[in-house]
Amino acid sequence: MGRMVLGLSNSYEQSLEAQGIEIQKLQAQLAERDKEIASLKLHARTSQLRRELQDAGWAVVGHHDYRQDGDSHTFWGLSKGNEYAHGEGLTDLAALRRVQNDIMDR
Repeated sequence: MGRMVLGLSNSYEQSLEAQGIEIQKLQAQLAERDKEIASLKLHARTSQLRRELQDAGWAVVGHHDYRQDGDSHTFWGLSKGNEYAHGEGLTDLAALRRVQNDIMDR
């Protein structure tokens, strides 16, 4: 009888261990999905800001991605008539927001 209880206990422990592994896999999948969603949202916000600037008559005259001290950076330069605005940042969105701020500060 002791063996049956021990057998059930081992089976139960194995089941819990397997469930724990499955939960860890699901958590990793969710974390990856969350990263993908965040990336898509960032891309959408960046595209929206680019459209807004373009709709306001600003044209991209320069865009450059580069590394500085091992970190990725990006530069955007836009012009409208005789005006020029530029911005730099760690992401396209950050750099374009700086362009937008440069324009609004005039």
